[in-house]
Amino acid sequence: MANPIYIPITATGTFAMYFDTIQSPFNASYAVEFAAGTTGTYTVSYTLDNPNDLTWTPVWVPDPTNGAAQTATQGGFYGFPIRGLRVIFSALGGSNSARFAVLQGTTS
Repeated sequence: MANPIYIPITATGTFAMYFDTIQSPFNASYAVEFAAGTTGTYTVSYTLDNPNDLTWTPVWVPDPTNGAAQTATQGGFYGFPIRGLRVIFSALGGSNSARFAVLQGTTS
């Protein structure tokens, strides 16, 4: 993934992204971005579990930086392989526009 993936958020809910764990270096970064006039509350979590394994429900771990209720644009970085990253919006108001931006690997 050389360019960021943007997941538009216009309502509350859970929005997930899954990674290529073979890519070296792994390096994944993310940002939860609010458009001007938008307010909201969200949390970020990651999983090391395979989301395609039907015999196991992934266990989601709170992000060390943004794992508790956040209300402003924030970002984070993983220098170790993770299988998935998700943002859960519990509230969204104002112009109702935010996005979850995710970038894996290098840009060159």
